[in-house]
Amino acid sequence: MPALFGTIATTISMCCGLNMGSPVNPASDFGARIFASLIGYGTQLFTFHHYFFLVPLLAPIVGAVIGVYLYQFFIGFHIPKPVATAINVNNDKWEMDQENGLRQVKECSSL
Repeated sequence: MPALFGTIATTISMCCGLNMGSPVNPASDFGARIFASLIGYGTQLFTFHHYFFLVPLLAPIVGAVIGVYLYQFFIGFHIPKPVATAINVNNDKWEMDQENGLRQVKECSSL
């Protein structure tokens, strides 16, 4: 799947990159449209090709939401939940660490 996505993104960039820049990069596409509309080109930049400028802006967001649900469906639901275990609070070292907190620097003699 990553190879397919990379091939598609590279093909789009190679086809359209020389004459109009990379149309799949929202930073370069949308920023240039806003600047061009501010200097006098009007709103036809945003209505060109039936509002194509929305595709690079919305595709990453929609793709991320779909990716999260697909991950949860195929992988996340099948991972076993961790089992909570009780901590032995009668341990002397644990009690000393709780009293001292992070105020005491512990030496590492194994180095």
